[in-house]
Amino acid sequence: MFHKAMIFELTLLLVAWILSWLFSIPLWGGGSWDWMGLVVGLTSTLPMLSLFFWLLQSSWEPCQEIRHMMDEAVLPIFKDFTIIQLALLSIAAGVSEEVLFRAVIQGGIQSALGIPVALAISAFLFGVCHALTKFYLVLATIMGVYLSLVWMSTGQLLSPIITHAVYDFIVLIWYLRLRVSPNY
Repeated sequence: MFHKAMIFELTLLLVAWILSWLFSIPLWGGGSWDWMGLVVGLTSTLPMLSLFFWLLQSSWEPCQEIRHMMDEAVLPIFKDFTIIQLALLSIAAGVSEEVLFRAVIQGGIQSALGIPVALAISAFLFGVCHALTKFYLVLATIMGVYLSLVWMSTGQLLSPIITHAVYDFIVLIWYLRLRVSPNY
């Protein structure tokens, strides 16, 4: 299953590369990368993690639906992945999804329709692709907006890549190893 997950994420990167080539969009979002992009990326993970831990503790019905869906859909797929595999998958997801949704989709649309429309479209598409439940569609769309704002705050695609990858890794480790199997 690990190989299928990696192929899926790398296919997203291939789609991003094809779209960037067809429409002359900078694949990596333009701009240079520096240590500040890394720092912003790491610190920007904290609000997303706060939301995740709230979701795990909340008794609100939509949060319970997400936890149930994670138990039913996410856990069976990823439960046997090693920590190294979870790290590699998190990096692949951070890179491929941020290149596709932020650099290519948002970056490509914003010159024609403006930043607010491009941000809304890319965030909504990001949400749709992560829609485990209706409420998670809303949360993932909000996270898409947040990741776009992280990118725009630094001008470096490195920042949302780091935020996304670190968030995914911590959530997967917490959910699959610490919450479900505390003796791992």
